[in-house]
Amino acid sequence: MNKFVNEIKTDKNSFNVATIFESWQVAYLNFGDVVSISKLTQVERHMKSDEIFILVEGSCHMIVGGNDSAFSLCDVIDMKKNTIYSVSKGVWHHVLLSEDAKIFIVEESNTSADNGEYYELTEGQKIEIVEKCNNDY
Repeated sequence: MNKFVNEIKTDKNSFNVATIFESWQVAYLNFGDVVSISKLTQVERHMKSDEIFILVEGSCHMIVGGNDSAFSLCDVIDMKKNTIYSVSKGVWHHVLLSEDAKIFIVEESNTSADNGEYYELTEGQKIEIVEKCNNDY
């Protein structure tokens, strides 16, 4: 270990903050209940920060639902590895990961449930999303 560089393991399940510097943080997200297609219940949006996603392993679909007050499915993106996806603040979104997936997330360090919103999906919306994912999971 170098005294000038922190080495951070990214092998824990679910969402974990890797580092915070001033007003931004880098986190990683691995497979867990919250990103499993079989446990899909809601989407979220952040009202004070854009959010950057980078898929580095496995496969991932990003659900995008516009920026109206209620979620309305706009797209399900089959994310490509090593590509940067920037979700603007106020846009409904969620990611669904394969069991071997790993994504990195960059966002404001104060991003939390306190400055975000959640939308509970209807059964019809869940079915539509699963179909658009081509039942990949």
